[in-house]
Amino acid sequence: MGNLEKLIAFGVKCQTNGGFAPIWLQGALRAGSFAVDEPESSQLLTGLLMALPLCKGESAIKISPAVNKSYLDLTLDLLREFGIIVSRDKTGKMFNIPGGQKYRPCKLVMEGDWATASFLLVAGAVAGSIVVSGLTTDTDQPEKAVLYALDRAGAEIEVLNGSISVRKHRLTAFDFDTADCPHLVPPLVALAALCRGKSVLYGTDRLRSKEQERIHRLVSVFSSLGIRI
Repeated sequence: MGNLEKLIAFGVKCQTNGGFAPIWLQGALRAGSFAVDEPESSQLLTGLLMALPLCKGESAIKISPAVNKSYLDLTLDLLREFGIIVSRDKTGKMFNIPGGQKYRPCKLVMEGDWATASFLLVAGAVAGSIVVSGLTTDTDQPEKAVLYALDRAGAEIEVLNGSISVRKHRLTAFDFDTADCPHLVPPLVALAALCRGKSVLYGTDRLRSKEQERIHRLVSVFSSLGIRI
């Protein structure tokens, strides 16, 4: 079931041009209980968790299997900052959303984006050195695992006073599971291409539902550069 069909279950009228843009949507979203099987990503669920608290009545969403727990943790933490309460059971698969809530204003200091910074950190590891500031290791962002991958590959890493320093060193092949941090796959492919030996990235299935089928694009582009992938 695609995302539009899932929205229809919550009362939204949807129409497309044969599955393509333009897309017409007409609300309003309504509360309800729904099961999402084999979710393609956490993005639709994130949107529902933000919108359903404003509806009249209680909503419940069950997902199978659980997806991108860290991204959902970030969403729930942010909702709490704005006074919105969403509860989740211990399995991480069931969300209960009281309706009739209201967002309240608050002051926030936004974290630096580890997904974007990962490209710069990898660039330092393969091309010389770099210092990236504005990042915190005390975060639920799963992309901070890029530090683990860089360490496995042999890069020199230093974390000091809110800055991450990465320097080129003798890079060797590494294995890494990207299931919880799919946005790291593109920069880690670039890193692996310049490591001695054969690296293996696991858990890349979710990239098939991203824009332009990223696995195919990565294979195509890096192969054209002479990289065996």
